[in-house]
Amino acid sequence: MIGHTGKYSDVIGAIVLGTVATSNNYGDLNKQPALAPVATAGTYSSLTGQPQLAPVATAGTYALLTGQPNLALVAIAGTYASLTGQPNLATVATSGKYTDLTRQPALAPVATTGTYASLTG
Repeated sequence: MIGHTGKYSDVIGAIVLGTVATSNNYGDLNKQPALAPVATAGTYSSLTGQPQLAPVATAGTYALLTGQPNLALVAIAGTYASLTGQPNLATVATSGKYTDLTRQPALAPVATTGTYASLTG
């Protein structure tokens, strides 16, 4: 028969399709699963069993953090001057100048001029 009419319904032994097979509509689906509200709303507020978040989790400010460590002043100020137990540095350590070295070696003239004429011996 199908050769004459071209209708699927005229096929002998044709499978009976559910309405959803041709409508593509979720509402036509048989035995729909029971969905939690969050599945269709997609919002955090519709989620059941939400965890209780600490204020810092949503505000993101350090001041709301509980159990804050006691930080040394240098950790907050970030300056060398606020560091306790500073070492006594020689002047050369901060200036970087050769002339600030103590007990400088006596250099031959060639070491400072770099000329052949300053060579001795």
